Amino acid sequence: MAALAAAGQDIATLWPLTDLTPFAVQLRYDEFESDTPLDRPSVEADIAALVAYAERLVQRA
Repeated sequence: MAALAAAGQDIATLWPLTDLTPFAVQLRYDEFESDTPLDRPSVEADIAALVAYAERLVQRA
């Protein structure tokens, strides 16, 4: 993320995804308990936006 920011890329919308990193495996399963429920549709939309963003970067390279 720091490298993207240093390169001048707009990464503001990507920051919420960093919350998932340590818990990615646990959050895949419905049995995982958390104080804050996972908004799966929102997370899926954020990930789709990240993939589209990465694809645009690769196409420009």
